[in-house]
Amino acid sequence: MDRFDAVKDVSGQRLYFYPQQGRPDSTPSVQLLDRSGATITAAATTNVTLDAVNTTLSAGASVGDYSVTLTATTSVEVGVEYLLTSTLSEVERVVVRSINTSSKVVVLDEPLEYAHASSSTFVGTRFYRELQSSDVDELAELSRGRASYAVGSLNYVLEVDYDVVLVPLANRLSARYLKRNRPDLTAQEHRSTRGSDFADLRAQAWDRVRKGIRRLGEGDRKRWRPALVRTGDDLELWALAEFDLLAHESGVDILQGDWAGPDAVEELRGRVSSRKAEATGSLGWIDLDEDDAISDAEEHPLELDQVR
Repeated sequence: MDRFDAVKDVSGQRLYFYPQQGRPDSTPSVQLLDRSGATITAAATTNVTLDAVNTTLSAGASVGDYSVTLTATTSVEVGVEYLLTSTLSEVERVVVRSINTSSKVVVLDEPLEYAHASSSTFVGTRFYRELQSSDVDELAELSRGRASYAVGSLNYVLEVDYDVVLVPLANRLSARYLKRNRPDLTAQEHRSTRGSDFADLRAQAWDRVRKGIRRLGEGDRKRWRPALVRTGDDLELWALAEFDLLAHESGVDILQGDWAGPDAVEELRGRVSSRKAEATGSLGWIDLDEDDAISDAEEHPLELDQVR
């Protein structure tokens, strides 16, 4: 999972933690640190919120069922993972696919592995630290949130990295963008994921772009990083080329005609290299002095050691 992008000088952003041990016994304490380990904000439970979902099943559920009926659905969210524990202490993590607030039936994305009696617990485990403007008043790379909490009287520490950025670099490979640029692919999507518009491959392709940018900021080159990009427009074609390569490797017919043969992989790799060079060559400066001018004469070049 890539690091969270917190926008500079904006309060109210949520830094999420996902403990694997279970639901914390009480509100965790969170400390914020910079990349050197120096404290930004001291450890405290202030501005920390534990997931409010803490309910039970109102009816039993069998192995293989895709839904459960809850006593209450308040605060339950689609796409969020919850911990379901049977009366025999059999634990499984479930992700909610849909919620019927009237019947309190929650549909899951995977079938149940265990049988659950009506008193089985259904709880949220995640928590978040709401960032204040003073926590994110400087551009930074590899800041950390360090959470301390207890589960079943055992103490744990969980760290989450985040960057403080000017503009979050959101994935440009939306389903709409893909349909516009690759309209013939829908029919080739595997039936197990059909309807998602290649969501997994789109995420993997964008992750390659982000990691590629990070590598450009390493070593002696010290060029620029994902959080220094004002817009993702220059990165779309690079991301699409990465998607094409991943799709081809998974069995999707991307290339037509002469390039559809044994040289397809090399052709697609060449396109990735070309699009990457075009994208990275188009960005080199950022308006750090906030004079609304970005040019070769910019006072602050995009140097890794200056900004992130």
